[in-house]
Amino acid sequence: MSLRNTNKLFESAAYLPASLQLEFQAQQLWDHLSERSQACIRIAMHKTQPGPPTFREMWGHVWAGDSAITTDFAALSMDEKAEVLGFFTFQIHELTHHFDFLTTPYGANFQGKLFREYLAFQRFAPLFLREVVPHGNRYRERFVDYDPSARDPRPPDASDASHTSLQPDASGAPDAFHPSDAFLAAWKEVHDIVATLEALGDGSMLPHKQNMVAGWGGNNSTIQLFRQPVHPITVRGFFNTVTTADHPDWYLRPSTIFETRAVVHCLMWILKLFGGDERAREPLSIYLDSFYGPTMVGPDYTFVLDVIATGWGSTFSDFVRTAPMPSLRQFLMLTDASCWYALQAPPPMPDASAVRSSPIVRLMHALRFFNDAIADRRAYPTSVAVLMAMDSAQQAAAFELTGIDSILAYSAGFVQYLQQHKLQQVRDPILQKHFDRVLGVQHRRLAERVPHGYISYSGMPEDGHPVRGLRNENEVDDLAFDSYVADQRVRNWFSFRYNFLYRFPDAATIAASLKDFFGDAAPRVSPADPA
Repeated sequence: MSLRNTNKLFESAAYLPASLQLEFQAQQLWDHLSERSQACIRIAMHKTQPGPPTFREMWGHVWAGDSAITTDFAALSMDEKAEVLGFFTFQIHELTHHFDFLTTPYGANFQGKLFREYLAFQRFAPLFLREVVPHGNRYRERFVDYDPSARDPRPPDASDASHTSLQPDASGAPDAFHPSDAFLAAWKEVHDIVATLEALGDGSMLPHKQNMVAGWGGNNSTIQLFRQPVHPITVRGFFNTVTTADHPDWYLRPSTIFETRAVVHCLMWILKLFGGDERAREPLSIYLDSFYGPTMVGPDYTFVLDVIATGWGSTFSDFVRTAPMPSLRQFLMLTDASCWYALQAPPPMPDASAVRSSPIVRLMHALRFFNDAIADRRAYPTSVAVLMAMDSAQQAAAFELTGIDSILAYSAGFVQYLQQHKLQQVRDPILQKHFDRVLGVQHRRLAERVPHGYISYSGMPEDGHPVRGLRNENEVDDLAFDSYVADQRVRNWFSFRYNFLYRFPDAATIAASLKDFFGDAAPRVSPADPA
């Protein structure tokens, strides 16, 4: 199998934070790896028995101390080496996402919004079915863009099946729809959450241009991150972030933070495999060139890495090729710490504005702090000491930042409140069980972090592998991929939700799905998932 096709399989991997599922065809990947790559992988795992690899087989060996592994790896072609490195890191990449959505304050904010959005749809859907669907209208807009008070002066065009209005217009009169006050109130509740999630990056696409304005509260001054100039913009009226001249149709989103950490953790693991010294140089470069080249991925994956590299007058790929290994290890730890700091952005707190809940604002504070620390040659004994210094820095007050202790305590209390006081409002028992699982895991993981602040062995793993940072069976039960499989009905809901909010499903599909999920309050039992 060519590396190009292997790369397509890796690109098809998708971690779905809403349902906590990883979608990836692992067996298909294995079946199509080259024979030489498969043989090297078996040697690296010390695999002698048939069956799926164990955790110890996959990640229990340091290759640098085993001449059989290093010799066999050295004999591979560049593409074959890339296949082997990709095989041993793709789960680390997705596990990093999984842990970040379940153990951080930003994850609590995101999952809390998905839960509150479902409750809002539970109220809105029956009104939508009663006041909109019976008019026999067709649908032109994504729901995220729907405004029931807007008027489209053009009559529906029957020849255009993909481009019609959400407004019912059986008579052809554009003002035929007069929504009730109850409808408008329910629509606003659900739409406010939907628009917020879209601004944060949910839906994997950018909002329309009219939902982005230059500057932060009228301040359009360019911001310098290391040596990279960035331009402030505000999305959907609340989300302060930045864009660049090189990528005018992109802005810095939380996905950038998640992807940066995932890439960094994979690189840290490759460093460990090859002994953390010069032997890791070629594998690191092969990995980056094969999976994260400039024409292969968008800026979400490498923006932060390249920004920090400007502090050394370099691009990240060049830095990997030329920097002393101690500097490279420091670089990766610095980047990981910056992104970990960013993900401690809490759900909205009553004593602060939305600025405090922005992971992007926290990331920029972290990057500028590191830039100044490097310029001033300030040294800190640990990365945690650096993060604590960020909290107490004078600039933190301008961003309404507060200490990590209060953030963790508030975030743990936030998800506990949703679980104890709002969960019973979910009428569908299967969805209720799912949200109970998500909120319960988050409460336990955040509450356990409260006494330790920024310290997290799985959040900032020394060798890049988050699972190796787990310290007890309770953490494993909460965070292992195989400890929870969402019911098919849960997956169906989030699949429909995505299409309804961000795509153009037909009216019949929308009506049938909304009736299925919200048309009545009768309990449903989902058929067992196929084995």
